[in-house]
Amino acid sequence: LQCLLTSAGSLVSKPAIMAEVWPDTHVQPDNVKVLVREIRQALGDDPRTPTYIKSAPGRGYAFVAPVSDGGRPGAPDTNSVFGSFVKVWPYNLSFTLNHYTYGFEEAGVENAYRNSLTMAAWCALIGALLTFAGAYWLEKTRGADLVRPIVRLQAMLPMAIPGLVLGIGYILFFNHPANPLNVLYGTMGILVLSTIVHFYSSSHLTAVTALKQLDNEFESVSASLKVPFYKTFWRVTLPICTPALVDIARYFFINAMTTISAVVFLYSPDTKVASIAILNLDEAGEIGAAAACAVLIAAGSTVATLLFMAL
Repeated sequence: LQCLLTSAGSLVSKPAIMAEVWPDTHVQPDNVKVLVREIRQALGDDPRTPTYIKSAPGRGYAFVAPVSDGGRPGAPDTNSVFGSFVKVWPYNLSFTLNHYTYGFEEAGVENAYRNSLTMAAWCALIGALLTFAGAYWLEKTRGADLVRPIVRLQAMLPMAIPGLVLGIGYILFFNHPANPLNVLYGTMGILVLSTIVHFYSSSHLTAVTALKQLDNEFESVSASLKVPFYKTFWRVTLPICTPALVDIARYFFINAMTTISAVVFLYSPDTKVASIAILNLDEAGEIGAAAACAVLIAAGSTVATLLFMAL
């Protein structure tokens, strides 16, 4: 279909189709006929009165329907939603829920989506707590002057490392048989860890900014009055910084739902997430099911955002 769409309105010979679809592979010309028949069935096209694909007996095929770019530039989300509810976007626009049923019943989208929600929830919880604790230690405590610059550097380093490089680095480190942490490889734990590290820098800056808004004398006054630091933290620091903490949790959740770059190297069949399922469905030619999975991710992220805003 892609071969015919590339030359829409023009006749494409069978040898040209075979050369593009099966490069460096010997196939019988009848294979082209079989594939064209399957495409026609998917599009609801009648070869006697063709709407999409017209045959030229002994010569080849031509895609004769009008071809557009699939919608207005800048509106891919609308196209994804619409494409998940039609049979073949943008050629057969009749309503269907087959893409959702196929994704849940045959393509494993249900488990992938559940894994995404699980990973995102853990990233939001652990990531927010870890980020805020690290920022609090850097900004509101004293001592360990030699260690602090190293910790600050480590906190900002993930911003300079692409997710693909991070994923490959995790493979080389955690997949080594001699590494005692090898047990994490292929588990949900390594997905959560890599995602938190991947998006740590921006969250760290948010937490630091929130803590810098507090007067540095809070801790000193509390210490002079012999008030334990944890009471000051619980009664003063945490209530003031709660909006920032919620924003950090939301940031981790949304990015965990959509991330691909690092987790694509680290998932296993049992821990495949929805963003990876979209890639697999797209590679398999199931564009509608991939769009349906994308809609589910967007819907879950929207609900989560509303819940975080309500906190």
